[in-house]
Amino acid sequence: MPNSGMPDQRLHALAAVDEALQDPIRVLRTVTASADFDDALHALQDSFGWDEVQARLVMQLPIGNTHKDFRARVAQDLQQHDH
Repeated sequence: MPNSGMPDQRLHALAAVDEALQDPIRVLRTVTASADFDDALHALQDSFGWDEVQARLVMQLPIGNTHKDFRARVAQDLQQHDH
């Protein structure tokens, strides 16, 4: 695939999505233990080591995207662009 020029920002964001999809229960526990949206953002950053952009992206993931097929597609996309 001629997608070798994947922007670093997209790859950076996709890495957080991949990590979140590998452990969605931890993400959900972190978010549900938070007082509000901003608290959840900070908790995700602290817990996973993500920056704000990554945490915001993970907060926008629909729970329906935790199925195996979606997780596999994200992982495959990342693998195709590993250096």
